[in-house]
Amino acid sequence: MKKYLALLLTGLLLTSCSERPANLTETVETAPETEPYVEPPKTYLEALRENLGYQDFPDSIHCYTEPLIREYSDISAITFDLESKETRFISYNDLYSLEIQWSDGEATLNQPNCNYLTEADGTRIKLCPYEYCRNDITELCSHVNLTNGKIIGDWIYFTGSNECIGAPAHPNREEGILGKVNMLLRYSITENRIEKVMDLPGNASLDIAAYGVMYLSVWNDDLSGWQTVLVDPENQIAAVHSYVSLHDAVPYDGWLYYGCLNRISPDLSEQETVANYNHSLYIEFLGNSKNTFWFLVDCDAADDMKKAPKLYHNTSSVGKRSYLLTYTPRDGFVKVLDHLSHAVLTNDSLYVTKRGNRQSFIVTEDRTTDPDHIAALSLRDVSFPSPEKFFVDTDGTVIRYALTASGKMDPDSGTVFCSEPPGEYLNRITSFGNSIRMHTILYANETENAHRIGSDYYYFERNYLCSPDLRLDGESITSRSGGGWYEE
Repeated sequence: MKKYLALLLTGLLLTSCSERPANLTETVETAPETEPYVEPPKTYLEALRENLGYQDFPDSIHCYTEPLIREYSDISAITFDLESKETRFISYNDLYSLEIQWSDGEATLNQPNCNYLTEADGTRIKLCPYEYCRNDITELCSHVNLTNGKIIGDWIYFTGSNECIGAPAHPNREEGILGKVNMLLRYSITENRIEKVMDLPGNASLDIAAYGVMYLSVWNDDLSGWQTVLVDPENQIAAVHSYVSLHDAVPYDGWLYYGCLNRISPDLSEQETVANYNHSLYIEFLGNSKNTFWFLVDCDAADDMKKAPKLYHNTSSVGKRSYLLTYTPRDGFVKVLDHLSHAVLTNDSLYVTKRGNRQSFIVTEDRTTDPDHIAALSLRDVSFPSPEKFFVDTDGTVIRYALTASGKMDPDSGTVFCSEPPGEYLNRITSFGNSIRMHTILYANETENAHRIGSDYYYFERNYLCSPDLRLDGESITSRSGGGWYEE
């Protein structure tokens, strides 16, 4: 019986083979879907190595070097330093447009005038891979952009992406027609050099550095979407985790606090909701001081909306006001201050700016025949009488409230900054340790014909540092189109 089945099977196989087309070859070779990766010529790589800095366009030697971290490990291998605190930050005076051209294209970068490593007391040094550039504290630096970097130890970590024109078939390109090579890089504060930490599969941003570890948001692919990558730089370990939005997180007491009000453990294994607030409102978590959590909340105000002047260009803040909230487990959410524009929290103080309609400048020239003016009229259906008065939504002063030992706000306050010159506009305030930095805009004189609707607005940018004494921390002149001013 077994012999019969074997013969039958052989016959079937022979029949099947005999039915193959006569012109069919034994093997069919198909062309590869993509061109194979070819490393650029040695001369090209040598030319890249001579460039000590780093820019996102168009190419960099770091695309062709091996990273310090080549694969992901388990999160359990990462070491968290719960005592780690960093008060240094990267500062600059202003941004300028840097145009880069190469044989296949061009790009424009918004470049900081310099990269300064700044201490909480305002002391700062210039950072650049080139010694001659570092030695000139005010010389424009186009060699590296560290403004979004995070500091851990003697290194500044930052992300970068290159078009990688030297190798179009680079295996580390992200998916898509315009795929780039994405990397995590670091700049040595002591040696003033740059090296690659790891290659990344897609677009990435450094959300926070806390407890000696960096947390990145990384786009993996269309199937996986965003992921959170943890990097332990001291031990050169990286791990991947499902996505957690940590771009506004604040480290405190061994946790990462974010949103309103959630917290997650540094290894992202434990997560819990501390308290809930009305999530239809925009809430900014300012931080924690002495076990009191502080929030700045934006809300609609119908009465304010009726009284508010018309806003030129940006209508997002018309009829808006902000108020300050505190949260403690005992008292819950408590409203502290109302009608605010800005608020920041330091280790022992709260700094706020009141909301108000303050005149910024006046446009007096007749522009009824200006094409840009006519286009603006047709788009917004508003009139521009002459003279036109432009307003900003802050009173231009910064007020300090000391925090008591229990974390409460001391009712006694004092003004630490006031934008005195006519036309100076307080744009934002930021905190670093126990210092605050104020950025202002001082508009050009209207007699210089600088304020034309639809054209560029020329202005001075100024930075002040309060640590605790107030001093000027950089000034520049620049221009931009558009605006964000109220119009009467």
